This record gives sequence, structure tokens and C-alpha cells, in this order.
Amino acid sequence: MSNGTELRSLADRMFSNMGSWPELCQEIAYFFAPQKADFTDEIYLGEEFADHITDPLPISMARDLGDAVGTMLRSGDWYRVSVNDPELEDDNLIRRHLDFMTDVGRNMLYDRRANFRRMAKQHEFDFVTFGVGVSSITLNKRLDGFVFKNHHPRDCAYAENDEGHIDRIACKFKATARKIYDQFKDVRQATIPEDIKTRATGPNPDDEVEYYHVVVPIDMYDPETRGFPKDAKFASVYISNEGDIIHEMPAYEFPYIVSRWRTVRTWGPYAFSPATMTALPHARMLQSCMLSFIEAGEKAVNPPLVATTEAISSPIDLQGGGVTWVDSEYDERTGAPLRPLDLGKNVPLNEAMLDSFHRLMADTMYISKLNLPGSANRGETAYEVSQIVQQNIRQLQPIFEPIEDEIITQYLDRIYSTGLRMGAFGPIDFFPEELQGREITYSFNNPLTEERERKKVAQFQETAGVLRIGAELDPSLVLETDPVKMMRDAIQGIGAPADWMQPAELAAQQREAQRNAQAQQAQMQQLGQVAEVAKMGGEAAQAIEGAMNGNGGV
Repeated sequence: MSNGTELRSLADRMFSNMGSWPELCQEIAYFFAPQKADFTDEIYLGEEFADHITDPLPISMARDLGDAVGTMLRSGDWYRVSVNDPELEDDNLIRRHLDFMTDVGRNMLYDRRANFRRMAKQHEFDFVTFGVGVSSITLNKRLDGFVFKNHHPRDCAYAENDEGHIDRIACKFKATARKIYDQFKDVRQATIPEDIKTRATGPNPDDEVEYYHVVVPIDMYDPETRGFPKDAKFASVYISNEGDIIHEMPAYEFPYIVSRWRTVRTWGPYAFSPATMTALPHARMLQSCMLSFIEAGEKAVNPPLVATTEAISSPIDLQGGGVTWVDSEYDERTGAPLRPLDLGKNVPLNEAMLDSFHRLMADTMYISKLNLPGSANRGETAYEVSQIVQQNIRQLQPIFEPIEDEIITQYLDRIYSTGLRMGAFGPIDFFPEELQGREITYSFNNPLTEERERKKVAQFQETAGVLRIGAELDPSLVLETDPVKMMRDAIQGIGAPADWMQPAELAAQQREAQRNAQAQQAQMQQLGQVAEVAKMGGEAAQAIEGAMNGNGGV
């Protein structure tokens, strides 16, 4: 590809490959996220887009599941930079440098100008609702920070490479001519089409214009004639709706995060949410049933009436204190001239059905699985506690394990790969030698990892019980374990603050000093006992000598 027309044709083909996936998302949004039900329809300013909803439970459950992602995986100091080498992790110098990288990366994430929190919340909501979240992470115009933006899944078409990773994307944008002009007017080597420039600087700057951002692997975009750096991996090109190139530049990292929950073999790169897909039949039924339940409740409170022809001589007045006149010649022995028609029966049955639907929705939307383990009975054995923890981990893993890989890790990969290239963490030559050329990883701090760590507490308690039994048989069996390692892992599993524990080297030195002091004390006691014995021996010798001298005098 060497021009914007070819890229524009590529974008059209990619969007056509979406097939009927937008229609599926439209149906899901109709029940679970009506504010985003514009995949195939339009939502106009001020439109009451949720007037078809009779029971808002599906909407609130989708909202709660999306919020749970941030609560579970991004609370407090939710990550730190790490390496896959425990020995390096224990080195104080390396640990301090990794902590420095953690702090710098966190500052870049939570810079108020970057809009990370807003992007993450929207991205995670799209992920749990539609199975796909699309966002971009780019440098700002000042090149001193990042800009995070979430994009409507409807406006992004993408494709995979042979390894299953997204490496091509076409995003469709609609903005005013003035906004596009302001976006590119100060960008070096940008060429704003005359039509957009005329609108932006003329009397109609708020006219909406459609344009595209296409990102493809660098080898698809004729890099030699473009003069792109050899180590660039992607070509990032903005084109107008007519195929004119507005701006093109090399990219060293893929600038978009495309997170996918579950994929179908025949769907290509597009995915779905197992939460909303499974709950969709319940959501449809729930709206119909709720409408019926409302009508039944209205009929129970304000039932329809049956009136006898010509027996009622005035309008029927059902207000408090109202009077309805009956013909004086009417004989009530033939029946009441006005009676309610009892159609609102079995209201308790309706309530039971509604509760059943709500429970099914909570199960299919994973809401019922978000509670942490606990029991009213606090007398569980260590084995029972470990089983409760394992059960909770098994329930949470299908939800949050793919999210951790598909979303959270991608946030960090973009930040740190770009930050390292831009020198945000200092020159590579100043890194500890052991870290140079080594791939960094991340260790996460969240309720799910805490549950995994808390398992060590139950294991410690079980191991201690086994050791007590073994020590009764043979005291030397205690030497089969490392009690220091066991205790430190158990304390970390409890979730005690890190500064409550001494560094391993310092604790070992203190234990050694304590052992030496105890040995010296024992040696002093032994010397004291020897001296006492010697003193007693000297006194005994004098007594014997005196006795012998006395006997000799006799």
C-alpha cells in the first residue's frame, strides 16, 4: 500500500468483515446498556433512550460487573514492576530500582491530563458487556505524557496476524472541521485537505467531517519510500473520507488496546461476553414478565369494572367519597349493578417468579460470584478454610483472569515499552547491570491474588500440625522444613504491611547475633559452673589438708 485510497479501501473491507456482529451488540445494548445502543441506530441528543425498559436489573448488573473490574484489579497500589527471578527480587539495589520504575509508571498512568481513569472505566464496561473493549494510548502533543481514549466498538474494525494478535485496525471518527484542523494544524508534516481547512476557517466550522485512522504493520506500507526508521513496527496513518492522507508516521508499539473476552472460531477477531450473551434470553423475558406483573398489580389495586346496562344512571366515580347513581327501579336481587372484575390474582406467585428471574440473572452475570468467602461459623478448621479459599478462586478466575491478561497487562505494557524508549525511567546504562536486556513483568496486588496468598496461611497451619505430630515421634523431623520461609510466606499471605517485616538479610543477621549471644551466655554460665566447682574443690582440698594436719598432731 502506498497511498490513502488503498488504505481507505482496506478500511472498507475490514468494516465489511464485521458482518452482523454490530446487530448482536445492538441487541445486547438494547437491554444491558441502552446508552450505547447506537451500533446500528442513532441516539439523538435529549432522547429518552431507556423508555423501553420495565426492569432495570440487567442494566444495573452490567454496570456492577464493569465496576467490579476496577474494584478488584485496580484498587490502591494494584501492581508493581517485577522480574521473573526471585534472587534478583531479593536484591535491595534491584528492588529499589524496580520500585522506582513502579512509581514513575504509576505517575504517568494517573496524571490528571491523561484521563486514564475515565478510559479504564469505559473500556472495562465495554469488555464485560460486549466482550470487546477498544482504547488508544498515545503520547500527548508535548511528548511529556500519555493520552488515554476509549473508542466505541462500533467504530473500530481490526484483524489478527498468524499468532492471534491484533496488528491491523481501522477506526472511524466523526468530528467538526474545526476540531480536526486544531488536531493537525501544528503537527509536523501533516497535510490538512482543503475542504476541511475551508470549513474550519470559514463560516461553518462546526460541520461534521468523517475521517479514519488506520494502523498496519510497517511491511504493508512501503516503508522504504516513506523513510521510516528500520526498527519501527507499524505505520499510523490518518486519512480523510475521500482517501487523502492527512498525516502518516511510524509507530514502535501498536497504539490500540483491543481486549477480547471470548472468541468464536468462525467470527474471526470479534468476540462476545459470556455474561450478557448467556443472560440475554433472561433479559428479554424479564422485560415482558415485568410488564405483565405491573399490569397484574394495577388490576389488583384498581380492578376493571363490570356494569349492568341501563342500571347505572350517572358517570362512574371511583374517587374517595365519590357517588355513582343507580336507577331506582333496578332490582339488585338480579345482581350488583356495578362490581369489580377480579383479574389481578396470584400476585405472590408473580413476585416469586420475579425473584427467580433475578437470581438467574445474578448467576449468569457472575454477580453472585463476586462475594469473598466467609461463613457465619468462625470455627472452620485450616482444611475447611483452604477449601473455601480455593472455591472462591475457582469462581473468580473465569471472570478476572482473562481481564488481567487482556486489559490490565496491556495497559502496563504500553506505558512501560513507550516509557523505556522515551527515557522516562532514565538511561538504560544507569540501570543495574542485572536488569539491562531483561524483560520486565508485573506482580499484582488485588483480592484475587490475596486469596491465592492466603492459601499459604492454611498450608502453614496444616504443616505446623503435621510437624507437631512428627516431632513427638522423632524431634529431628522438624529439620525437614524451613520454618523461617514458612513463617514469612504465611505472614505475607495474611496481608500484613510490607514494612512490618524485616528484610530477609537483616533478620538472618539478627538471628545469627541472637544465637551468638545465647552461645556466649551459655559459655559464661558453663565457665561460672566450672569456677564454682573449682572453688568448691579448693575449699574441699583445704579442709582435707587441715584435717590431715590435725590428725598428724595427735
